[in-house]
Amino acid sequence: MISSNEPANDTTKALLTVQEVAAKLHGPEYTETDINRLYRMIKSKQITSTPMGQRYFIPTWQVEKLVRGETGD
Repeated sequence: MISSNEPANDTTKALLTVQEVAAKLHGPEYTETDINRLYRMIKSKQITSTPMGQRYFIPTWQVEKLVRGETGD
């Protein structure tokens, strides 16, 4: 069982930040361009996201679709 002060690993997270998605798609060497590309995809509604304040969170199922090369619904 995960206690409240332990961070959840990526397999248990339902939502990922844009930076976490960039790392999953492009590895730890992702660039600012990769992040900007994800923001453009969010704004053009190519990928689903949830805004919370100034941050966007992307569901893990959407990331799996991106890994497979699928976009949209």
